[in-house]
Amino acid sequence: MLPITGYLLSFFSICGAKPCFGLIFVLCDHMKILCFLLFLLPTALVSQVVNTEVVDSLAIDAEKFAGIDSFGSLYSIENNELFKQQGSSIFNYNNVQLGQLASVDLLNPLEITLFYPDFNTVIQLDNTLNEINRIDFNTLPEFKNVVFARTAIDKSFWVFDENTQQLEVFNFQNQRFTVINQPIPGKVIDMTSNYNFCWLLTEQKVYQFNIYGSLLNTWQNDGWERLSQHNNDVLAFNEIAAVMIVESEKEPLKIPLSEKPIEQLQLSGETLYIYRGSTLHTLRLQRLKKQE
Repeated sequence: MLPITGYLLSFFSICGAKPCFGLIFVLCDHMKILCFLLFLLPTALVSQVVNTEVVDSLAIDAEKFAGIDSFGSLYSIENNELFKQQGSSIFNYNNVQLGQLASVDLLNPLEITLFYPDFNTVIQLDNTLNEINRIDFNTLPEFKNVVFARTAIDKSFWVFDENTQQLEVFNFQNQRFTVINQPIPGKVIDMTSNYNFCWLLTEQKVYQFNIYGSLLNTWQNDGWERLSQHNNDVLAFNEIAAVMIVESEKEPLKIPLSEKPIEQLQLSGETLYIYRGSTLHTLRLQRLKKQE
């Protein structure tokens, strides 16, 4: 009869498994003593990898790609003027008095949020780019030096105040601010959000907050300069590379891309839009499970 160690080695050989430490009790009939053996049990770790496939390319005659909304309409910026192409219809909005248009938030295509940092002002547009709301933070009783503004839930905006280094939620119906967090260390270089969650990118980290002010997660910033999110998945990217931050993964997932510079990038479900040199490339993301 083979000794117990022989049985264990034969078992692992048949299973083709790598052992991990465990504890087994062996009672030897002849010696009548209790023996303790450490042995390795089969284990497997499953993680994700992301592949990309180019499915379309479209030439865009514009300075900047501003995004594609949930209805498939295309937004672009030319000479600081916002354009929307919906089928054969084209709409535009321009406000030269407010300075540079810094961001276009398409989370709600019926209430599009524009931010003009030069004049500390947020503009909301309807689906034909008519102005429906204007918030001038300079005129509020509680002054805020806003550097980022995005759409939040229930007639509210996520705003980041550079003076206090704090993320806040501003309800524009009752004109009230709610402080979300303690001051953020370091300079905030980008912000993205949906109705219930907000992500801040600093030179050191990425922070995730919920609408109640809880800090949910932090990730190390490995040279990323911009953020884009969809359904709680976040892309962090710079001119040459991008990663996907997924809550279920300990480390960001690398997105395989060509080495051409990235001008603009947008994540929409399993679709990735990349704007390079007046061409909008549409990529399909494929998430695969990898056993380690």
